[in-house]
Amino acid sequence: MLFYIVIFIFVIAIALIADFSEKPQIGLFAIGVVLTVTLGLRDYGVGTDTLIYPEEYFRQAEVFSWLDIVDYFEEYDVGYLLLGVISFIIWDDPQSMLFFTEAFIIGVTLIGVYRLKQIFDYPYVVYFLLYCLLFLNPSLNYMRQNCSVSILLIGFSYMLENKWGKYFIFQAIAFLFHSSSVLFLIVPFFYFLSLRVSDIVRYVLTIAFFLGVIIAVISFYDYLQVLSELGAVSETYGERYGETGKYSSENLYGVSYIAYVILNYLLIFYSYKNEVFSRENQYLILCLYTASVIFFYTSTFVVFLSRLAIYFDYVVAIYLAIMLFSKQIPIYIRAALVTVQLYMWVRLYVIAGSSETIPYTSEILGIS
Repeated sequence: MLFYIVIFIFVIAIALIADFSEKPQIGLFAIGVVLTVTLGLRDYGVGTDTLIYPEEYFRQAEVFSWLDIVDYFEEYDVGYLLLGVISFIIWDDPQSMLFFTEAFIIGVTLIGVYRLKQIFDYPYVVYFLLYCLLFLNPSLNYMRQNCSVSILLIGFSYMLENKWGKYFIFQAIAFLFHSSSVLFLIVPFFYFLSLRVSDIVRYVLTIAFFLGVIIAVISFYDYLQVLSELGAVSETYGERYGETGKYSSENLYGVSYIAYVILNYLLIFYSYKNEVFSRENQYLILCLYTASVIFFYTSTFVVFLSRLAIYFDYVVAIYLAIMLFSKQIPIYIRAALVTVQLYMWVRLYVIAGSSETIPYTSEILGIS
């Protein structure tokens, strides 16, 4: 636990300096280097999934052939496999897979955060406080998915600039790292509704959409079986996540999470009341957070499906950084949200051992 506290303090301190610097890129680069070195040189086993697929991808990268690229799509996330090829070329050791995965996640996230800073002008220090509490530990576990969501953060910045060609390029690249990234297409759907349709049509379509999503979530097992039979979902995933699959459901809706949801909606309400955002962004944050809450509910079917919420949470964190910094929102609500987030981090990662990132060990760095 002490290791992460030190890392959090360093990242937040450098982010604060970057906020007052004429060249914040230097501070962001320093954050990227420290996180890449310390987290990328961790031992296998710090992060549940480090023992499941990174080494397999690295070994496959050793015998990679462009002639078999089509066949690879059946068994591997090709984007992550190509990252393995780069890792193998630069450093012929399985450790390179963790190192370059971390470098990719952090580096791409920093680019997205920097680009969005030019649009929203939020403080880096608040964003990186949120990043440490919400995303840093699970990123050591859900590595392919975090590669994907970091790419989509850049794509989101282009979407807000209405540069749709570039957005779809990043959406396609994200898909190569994790196929579940197609879920992010919900974001441009909401963005289109916020700009292109009348208020009445927007309300009707939004309500209809969320009702459809709720019905789909409730009928998860039925849809999974149909999709598996049609071949839209592999039989492996159909068996793994089906009603009789080996991955159990779990109710993650504890008191702290409920309090967290309520506080977030209070922030959104006050941001609307005090016009913190434009009408389009106010609608977007409400829809994205609601989507996050609904998809998090899938944990009651298969606990791992709660990861789907991260596609929305990664973007929501940008808006949260703005709201937590806004003096137009009561300070006691902002303080309460950060307090609950800190409590949830301790409960999830220190006490419950979620993602298995504590204790942190690194044979290379001499930390045990």
